[in-house]
Amino acid sequence: MIDKTMEPVRTEPSQDAVVRDHAVMLSALGILAYVASMMTHEALGHGAACIAARGHNVMLTGWAEGCNLRPEPLGITAAGPAVQFGAGLLAWLALRLLAPPCFAILRSFLWLYMVFDLFMPSGYAAFSGVTDFGDGAVIIAGLSPHGLWRGMLILIGAVVYYLSMWAAALELQTS
Repeated sequence: MIDKTMEPVRTEPSQDAVVRDHAVMLSALGILAYVASMMTHEALGHGAACIAARGHNVMLTGWAEGCNLRPEPLGITAAGPAVQFGAGLLAWLALRLLAPPCFAILRSFLWLYMVFDLFMPSGYAAFSGVTDFGDGAVIIAGLSPHGLWRGMLILIGAVVYYLSMWAAALELQTS
């Protein structure tokens, strides 16, 4: 005899569980993409440039890199944001060419990594112009008129940031 009082067993997760799962996954991917982006800037950018200039890295964190060369060549200072932005462009290319829509997790990671790698150096350039602090400020330190160069950092940073937002939005539409 079959007991009809028993509820059928659900084999699919509830909508609430799926939403929570997606939020946790996207949060984890966001943290991973952020850390990868910062290490791209510090280790692959500044750090590799220091080694290429025959220096030694004396400190490396997610927010700073120290090279033993004094005075530090401007190429080392410029390499961090340049490599980070270049990595963002490569991530955008990979997203468009190598990550089909069915690979949602890979596409999400690449999009987040692209966003961090494009937004951070462009925003950092504008920030350096406004505050006269950071990699951009070090690069323009000896140039005059200094106010004009700071204005250029702000303008270039703002324009590239806007274009980066456009690229990020474009990729969200194609996903």
